[in-house]
Amino acid sequence: MKNVVFTVALSSTLLSTATVAQEQPHKVKHECGVRGCSLICKDLRTNQWETIVDQGVQVTTYNYPNGNMEFFFDRGVKEDERIIIGQDKLNCKVKGFR
Repeated sequence: MKNVVFTVALSSTLLSTATVAQEQPHKVKHECGVRGCSLICKDLRTNQWETIVDQGVQVTTYNYPNGNMEFFFDRGVKEDERIIIGQDKLNCKVKGFR
């Protein structure tokens, strides 16, 4: 099982809705292993890692030119999850890829 580390250092630039809609993100789709994928992020206040989403069957990441990142977790029979990380500085890892 491979671990992929996404280090997210995001700017605090405010963007209008129209600008965000016109940006073309870099899209990457990953299949998850038997145990599924998890998104864990470091809480900058406590310096502790916490699970944000787990049990993903497939994860699609979108990296936007403005520094925002979006994680879409296809969770099979469970409800899908979409997490957007923006104007905060977070360190996140997606674990469990095949």
